[in-house]
Amino acid sequence: MELKLKNKIGYSLGTLAKDLISPIWGSYLMFFYTDVFGISGTAAGLLLFVARIWDAINDPMMGVIVDKTKTKWGRYRPYILIAPIPLYIFAILTFTVPNLAPMGKLIWAYVTYIGTGMAFTAYDVPMWGLLSTLTRSENDRNQMISLLRNVSTAGYLVMVYATLPLVSILGNGSQAAGFRNLMIVLCVISYLFALICFFSTKEQYNTESNAASLKDMIKSLIINRPLMVLIICMAVMYIFMNMPSAVGTYFIMYNLGAPELIGIGLMIPTLASFIGIFMAPAVAKKLGGKKTIIVGFAAYFILGVLGFFLASSNFYAYAAVSVLQGICCGLPNVLLSTYIVDCSDWAEWKYGVRCDGTAFSLQSFAIKAGQALSGAIGGFVLGMTGYVAGEAVQSAAVITGLSAARYLAPAALAVITAGIMMLYPITSELKAQITKELEERRAKE
Repeated sequence: MELKLKNKIGYSLGTLAKDLISPIWGSYLMFFYTDVFGISGTAAGLLLFVARIWDAINDPMMGVIVDKTKTKWGRYRPYILIAPIPLYIFAILTFTVPNLAPMGKLIWAYVTYIGTGMAFTAYDVPMWGLLSTLTRSENDRNQMISLLRNVSTAGYLVMVYATLPLVSILGNGSQAAGFRNLMIVLCVISYLFALICFFSTKEQYNTESNAASLKDMIKSLIINRPLMVLIICMAVMYIFMNMPSAVGTYFIMYNLGAPELIGIGLMIPTLASFIGIFMAPAVAKKLGGKKTIIVGFAAYFILGVLGFFLASSNFYAYAAVSVLQGICCGLPNVLLSTYIVDCSDWAEWKYGVRCDGTAFSLQSFAIKAGQALSGAIGGFVLGMTGYVAGEAVQSAAVITGLSAARYLAPAALAVITAGIMMLYPITSELKAQITKELEERRAKE
């Protein structure tokens, strides 16, 4: 059964129900915590680290819970209806500034942000699982995944650009009120989208569980060397790819002196990454996938060093370096994801067992672990350099620290990632051998 237009629209809106609010956490939460909420950069960095590491761990836990769910609405759809309620309540409370003592504020921040992350997982995991029950058409699924990526990216770009202007409008001069009111508006709109998704979709086909437990994840890493290398590589990659965003608001505001260009400045690397994603297949065909990834990381390192010396005080130079770095990120980002299947093929070829579900769960873990560390590093830099929230002019130590966090630290991590990728053992020749031998085995079965 093919998906109807109403199913596609409804499911896409269900995705937008989370992607309208998640960009604010990724790009502005650190700024909110330090300059509006009133906690130090070090405390905020530690909070983001703890919360996101826990978020990475509870992904497979949620997968197990969802796979054991059986209701008259199906396995996944009940969560589309129910999970947004705690998600939006916690999201609004996260961007609310209570009248509490410093320790009370810190406890409030931990409870609300970790609660938001857990509720987000309770919505996000079933949302992706729902697609497998809507249609058996591979073409439909591929079209939906492509559509979802476009919808998600569009939501991200719009909100990154519009957040601070909307905060100003809705807060009437108060950033605290502006962030809270913006989150209320977005949560109301998002829940309407979730309801449309719930009522316009129906689980047509039962699917078998493929969720990975934490035990499965650890076992797969121990026996699957290519997967271990790949997951470590991806985790480090997502640290340096997210660091420019983690400190971006501060860097554009203080180093570049262009607070009115924060939205545009944060959008540039993401937009440029699409050029790299588009180029990746052609470049990989010429150089080979592994070499393309390593070249992308090496180029990112060079651009980071140049950026530190040439693009730390001029927006146009910053924009030029950001475009080139975005392209460099797009090249390995798309190629590394395709290697997940190769690692599963390797495990089947070597041990006779596949690990697709576990491998993709580990990919999610790597992404979130990288995001956790990038946020933590950004907060620690602010704390160690003496950042003073709300000051129009920061000290030279803060300015230098932000430049290092924006350019040098990601550049160093890019080199480390390239070194890790050199250890990846599945060459083009080995991949061809694995594919051939697996096809021969399956033909005999």
